[in-house]
Amino acid sequence: MFAEGFRVVRTPDTEKLPLPEADMSYIGPAFDGGDDVELQGTIESVAAQLVEINPNWHPGVVGKNTPSKTDTAKRAEVSPKTMLLSKGFAEVIADKSDQISPPLCNDDLGGQRYARTRILSNGADYLKGLNGNCRQPPRSCGRVSCSYDAGISFCNDGNNDIYVPCAELGRRVDGIVGLCGDGGTRMFTKGQVFDTDNWNVIAARSDC
Repeated sequence: MFAEGFRVVRTPDTEKLPLPEADMSYIGPAFDGGDDVELQGTIESVAAQLVEINPNWHPGVVGKNTPSKTDTAKRAEVSPKTMLLSKGFAEVIADKSDQISPPLCNDDLGGQRYARTRILSNGADYLKGLNGNCRQPPRSCGRVSCSYDAGISFCNDGNNDIYVPCAELGRRVDGIVGLCGDGGTRMFTKGQVFDTDNWNVIAARSDC
């Protein structure tokens, strides 16, 4: 639930709740082999901005096989695990050892409203088609995706900016849809999943 720029969420550190709302930044290439661009807003908004920059841009195509020229040293603050994720090492998350499981589901997730499971799944697919990183400022939540009142939020519980591959956020939503939404068969659902690197993803209703 958004109210006056704050989002009420569960977090391992409850002393400084609620977390303020802050824009998520997308950092990734607009052209194959080109420099990273940094854009703010939901993924739907970012996609529109990328198409303005490159009319041939399409999710899952640009940047898939050609790395960006941008120096990744600026991302050195993130953990080695997250750096591996950004380089595409899927095996790092294969056993979900980095995920505090199971996710909070449905009635266990207070303060959130139910969203259409199918729309949340569509948002996850969109995120998985992106080849850049999503950055969230410290101690804040950003709305990553929102369509038909089904929102996906990326929350940073830590004290530094965090970079996570946008595709990984989509995979976390897949987990929520799978476990909280009964594999997508449940019409409405909501959930929140935490990562050991002090970030979490919320899939729930959001006005948009």
